[in-house]
Amino acid sequence: MRASFAAIVLVSGLALAAAAPALAAGPKQPPPLAKTPADALTRALAHGELTPARYALERALTLFRPARVAARYGEIRRPDPRSATLILRD
Repeated sequence: MRASFAAIVLVSGLALAAAAPALAAGPKQPPPLAKTPADALTRALAHGELTPARYALERALTLFRPARVAARYGEIRRPDPRSATLILRD
């Protein structure tokens, strides 16, 4: 019984020691938004009309419903289909 308690304490201590650098570093910053062509969405983001999170959602929507986004914000340029992975990541 005594040996298993010591093993639990040892494993717990090692786990905390391994996690300490990650905990001390603080929260990670998200990666920068994917590069896209300048259009009404990028202008709205630059002028503070959209938060970066809302911009990312609207930009993802341009992949599937570009007319809906254009009706809200004006002329948009469809992103390169090869950048869809990064846009959806955002």
